[in-house]
Amino acid sequence: MKKLYLALASALIIGGCAAGGGSIAPEKQTGVFGQEKDKVSVTTAEAFKGKKDVVIGSFKVGFIEYKRASETAGGGMFSDNAAATTKVKANLVGVPKSTMQAITDAAYKDFVAQLEANGYNVLDRSKLTSLDAYKKATSATSPTQYDDITLAMKSDVLYFAPTGQELFFMVGEKSSAFGGLSSGIGFSNPGMAFQVVADTDKLAIVTANYVINFVNTEGYGGSHRSMSSVALDPGLSIVPGSSVGIIGGYDGTFSKNIGSIALGQPVYTMDEFGSIEETTTTAESAASTFSMVVGGLAGISSTNSGTFAVTADPKAYASLTEGLLKDANTQLVSAMAANR
Repeated sequence: MKKLYLALASALIIGGCAAGGGSIAPEKQTGVFGQEKDKVSVTTAEAFKGKKDVVIGSFKVGFIEYKRASETAGGGMFSDNAAATTKVKANLVGVPKSTMQAITDAAYKDFVAQLEANGYNVLDRSKLTSLDAYKKATSATSPTQYDDITLAMKSDVLYFAPTGQELFFMVGEKSSAFGGLSSGIGFSNPGMAFQVVADTDKLAIVTANYVINFVNTEGYGGSHRSMSSVALDPGLSIVPGSSVGIIGGYDGTFSKNIGSIALGQPVYTMDEFGSIEETTTTAESAASTFSMVVGGLAGISSTNSGTFAVTADPKAYASLTEGLLKDANTQLVSAMAANR
């Protein structure tokens, strides 16, 4: 697969794009002390205990369509170098919405099948959707695009629910409006509405949230370096933090009613699904060159920017993504069952 490399120096060196060999894998997730995180992480395991009859309250898949990345060198408090910043933008091209909807529907069908295969009794959603508390929950039409998704900062994400279902966002899934309260305040917030239903009607409500990335990046920079760079490589993955949750009643300081299981590491493939090319405009290129020339002569900060398009083969994209979502379903549902 073709890797593109955009380099920028803080001195008078013209940065640019060049093709490089090799591939970039998604970054491994580590803890505070540098230890590699587990494949899955469980929060409030007690919430999953004894739960066998479940109803799916929310299932959604977000497809990253636009992603930004940057790296800066120099400019630190103890650095003699002016800051040199590299900024890249990547767009996903060639995947129609109908394909994304089909991927979401297949993932949902597999999710239900895996729950049942692991001993869960998946109740018909009418058990939930017929209730007044559910009807009051704020929802969005599927699909809808967002630029404030917590799992995909600096990205535009197009979210889909299974055909015929609504999009619901729990607190914390969006970074704006106090951690997602834009989804509704009080009993109109889906999380609160589901708590009411779970407590009143004694239902265990399951939720799932997946985000799919299409390009991996690798940066070089730092306050004591004179050059920054960002490399890009098309690559499909389910991002860490994608999760399933269970709601069995009201939340609270001492409550064990709400739990979640999240991917601690990306679920990814290195298989090819498309090509990448630079689409930087003439104006953008000229501005970058001017910034570097002036910055190099005057010893001041400069910025180099590039825009790229990842053009996907929709059949390859769909096949690989469906496989990744099945793997993610397996990891998370197996962990649910292990904590039951």
